[in-house]
Amino acid sequence: MPDHHEPKQMKRPSVSSRDSSSSDASNGNDAASMHLAALRGQELSDAALLRSKQGRQAVIHGIRHHLSFAQLPAVVALCQQPEYTALARARHARLIMSNIVPEMGDDAVLPYCIWHPETATEETYRNIAKMYPHLKYSVARACAVAGYTKLYRELDVLPEVAVAEEAQASERGGEIFKLIMAQPVRYAVMNDYENKIQRTPRPGAFLNGDTAVASVLRLRSEDPGSVLDAWPSYWDIEEDGYIGEEDVGHLGEDYFGTVTACEIELLEKPLPADLPTVNKDVLILMAAYEGDMDRYARLARPEFIRGEAACIARGIYHNTCFAKWWGTRNLFPAAVNARRTMVNDLSYLTPGIADEDLPYLIWHPLRPHFNTLFEIVRREPRMWVTVAHACIACNYTRLFDLLLPRITPTRELLWEAEQAYNPHFKELLTPLKEQGKLVGGRGEAASEEDKEPTESLVSGRLWLDSLWEKYHPKLWAGLRANAASLELYLMVPEKIRQEAAASEVGNYALYQFDDGIDREWDESIFEKLTVKN
Repeated sequence: MPDHHEPKQMKRPSVSSRDSSSSDASNGNDAASMHLAALRGQELSDAALLRSKQGRQAVIHGIRHHLSFAQLPAVVALCQQPEYTALARARHARLIMSNIVPEMGDDAVLPYCIWHPETATEETYRNIAKMYPHLKYSVARACAVAGYTKLYRELDVLPEVAVAEEAQASERGGEIFKLIMAQPVRYAVMNDYENKIQRTPRPGAFLNGDTAVASVLRLRSEDPGSVLDAWPSYWDIEEDGYIGEEDVGHLGEDYFGTVTACEIELLEKPLPADLPTVNKDVLILMAAYEGDMDRYARLARPEFIRGEAACIARGIYHNTCFAKWWGTRNLFPAAVNARRTMVNDLSYLTPGIADEDLPYLIWHPLRPHFNTLFEIVRREPRMWVTVAHACIACNYTRLFDLLLPRITPTRELLWEAEQAYNPHFKELLTPLKEQGKLVGGRGEAASEEDKEPTESLVSGRLWLDSLWEKYHPKLWAGLRANAASLELYLMVPEKIRQEAAASEVGNYALYQFDDGIDREWDESIFEKLTVKN
């Protein structure tokens, strides 16, 4: 198969054209030129490019996409060095996809993904499976992408869930998908998180959205290290970090973080045993956000995704069983201890507890008993200001009056007092403000009157990012999460969703009022209304 990516000639800056006073800029341009040349599979002029992670990613990308680059003597020489096994794997993958069966040594240089950016012929994959039995599941996966049903049958592999998910997502893999799903037991053999073929297959596996299907591999970034949006960084089956000449999948219809109709449907119903082709990140985040332990445990990836920690903390605050589970795992101690306090368990308050494990917001969404706060005061002086804040929120005047002379009062206490229906707290704290005796404290977010604001604008398009936007207060043990936009979208009728999507402003206002003035609510709102007795 010929190389479809013929090298292009690049114009490199001549030495004579450079300004000697801008050597740093010139060096930067040289580095950028080398990076781009490797990315395009044109040349590898300096092995120094491999010193940086992004440089190695560019070289790997160039090798995987360009046969001529993979066959350069300089690249071949690098691939033979033990420290560059990733380059060797990329080169072997490229050769296979170009219908060349390479001679490969030990397992360290066997490629994992041999079906992207393109597939080989059925005969090439057949030869690979014969020569390298350990790659039979990679070949089966390639068959799912390319639709090589005959070869898949010949391989006689176990019905494997990653192959099934790849076939399900492939336009040509329908027959292979049916073959696998018809089996009473399916197995997990391929691990896309670690790029490994498991030596011991795990029976009883289901389709769980843990496969980097070929459509995911279209996503690209000029600088993978700077991508802060939702991004499938938990996978890197091509080992190039999704690097590319331009960003693909960051904006608009292509954005990987867009919540689709399929994901909305899965949020609205119990999960099926086998998931359809889906980006399950929003399912993970909402399971964590709601403290749904069973759903979360099934869906979670090996490492936290962006926004997950904040959603977990919020779920802990709202669900005792979820908090107990994370407590047994020794994670999120401040959030867990906050929930413990709200249900009046202070077993965590031992003499050696670290400062960072002491909670602050201990009165939302539940209020602890008065006696619980008294006991905290007796056990832990470091939490006296916290307890004073809780007393204002819970209207425990007696304990507050005892604490106030014994603490350094904070501005946050006054903010809370200004919202309290009992004026007692404000009357005590206002003079201290006038005397300049209030200091800054920890409870700014905890002083928010509306701690979990809802939304009345239906978004035309939803993104994962909305759950952890910067404007959300850091309520949950210093982390921010609010799913108001998504929750509203889930509840409204489909007609309203469609109107929001078609709107020029990108949303739909459920209730129309004149927001340009302070509306005076009076008896006029009842005009023309009839009340049925």
